[in-house]
Amino acid sequence: SVHANGNVTLSGAIVTAQSGDDGVHADDTTTISDGTVTIQNSYEGLEGSVVAISGGTVSVTASDDGINAAGGSDSSSGGQFGQDSFGGGGESSDDSKEITITGGTITIDAEGDGLDSNGNIKMSGGTVAVYGPTQGGNGALDYNGDFTLMGGTLVASGTTDMAENVSDESTVTSVGIYFDSTQSVDTLISVKDSTGNTIIAVSPTKEFQHLVIATAKLSTNESYVLVKGGTLSGDAANGLSVDGIVSGGTQLGTLDLTSTVTNVSQDGSAASTNSFGGGGRGRN
Repeated sequence: SVHANGNVTLSGAIVTAQSGDDGVHADDTTTISDGTVTIQNSYEGLEGSVVAISGGTVSVTASDDGINAAGGSDSSSGGQFGQDSFGGGGESSDDSKEITITGGTITIDAEGDGLDSNGNIKMSGGTVAVYGPTQGGNGALDYNGDFTLMGGTLVASGTTDMAENVSDESTVTSVGIYFDSTQSVDTLISVKDSTGNTIIAVSPTKEFQHLVIATAKLSTNESYVLVKGGTLSGDAANGLSVDGIVSGGTQLGTLDLTSTVTNVSQDGSAASTNSFGGGGRGRN
């Protein structure tokens, strides 16, 4: 819908797009600094060798990748016409390819990878909710280099098949949770502190069996309670609530966050990510 052989910059723009191929594509850099960008339908939502988001409200629906940092031009379109040449997931990392998020509110519904970089992902601000694949072969988070989380709030749901957490170099506390079974659409999952205060709550808009939750409201060397269900009071945007209160529900387990990046099963026991077939990252 929006295409450039060089750069695309959206600053204060109001864009509503539908495409059988890419929502917004730049061969070089795609930049969003303000405004409202809504990709209602696409093969891949936002693309560029570099994708940089510093503000605004971004909503992406994609049958493949939601935000994809790769390289080169599109020699063929996705969906109807064949495999997109921007497809990520290769073994080697290209540090010139990067997703950078410093602000904004971003919601991604992707049946491929949610955030996909052939190089690195850097996030230091903003709020990102990724509702990723329900089938195997893709992950809500997919990166060939590092995902360094230094600020902001991130939730990412998907299958266990290619599940990844953020990188160990991150400074924001993150927990990747492997559930015993697939959770249904809109299942309310919340994390509470030892006194019962709700830290964060999310109701993924798609089925999921793996969930990454990362926020500065979590601290290392602290214990939290994982709760399923209950009633949420307060505002929720696109399935995510950072200020609401959850009452009731069923306690699944206790999360002992002994490091900045932790991977656990729903009962709180350490998760061996290899046993789930996932890519791991931030392994215990």
